[in-house]
Amino acid sequence: HYQTKKPWYPHELLPWDNLSNKDNKPVIMDQETRKAIASSLYLNVLTEDNLPWYVLNTSKLFGNENEETVWGDWLRQWTAEEDNHSYSLRLLITLNNLMDPKKLEGARMHQMRNAIVPIQACASEGIIYGAMQELAARISYRNLATISEEINGYPILAKIASDENRH
Repeated sequence: HYQTKKPWYPHELLPWDNLSNKDNKPVIMDQETRKAIASSLYLNVLTEDNLPWYVLNTSKLFGNENEETVWGDWLRQWTAEEDNHSYSLRLLITLNNLMDPKKLEGARMHQMRNAIVPIQACASEGIIYGAMQELAARISYRNLATISEEINGYPILAKIASDENRH
């Protein structure tokens, strides 16, 4: 994983030019596309932001993330990458005025406070769930990237999809 990882930084890939929209008006686009993009980003933010609970559950199945093991090292790297994804998605939503930031933050806090995550009973279920979740995330980000031209989202979403592919 580390040998194929190339560092990237959200500020280099996000559409900062969209900040010129000082009136906070939504980016102009077909309403159906706008709704699809906003809905997908919203769902992905809630998933990515639930990271603490995924780490806790994963640690219970496979061992402590603080141990100096290959597993612990991988889990810490995965945690950092997933946190980067969440941060990037929230900024993309905000920069493009795709939804009310207060509603987004409220939903995030509700999701995290309530620990809404699937619980696997054993390590094999955890491996299967993790593999399917990462694949679904990659497909979601890749598909979202292809329809996000109006919000200049392709660079960041394609990069996140690439990360998910390695998980």
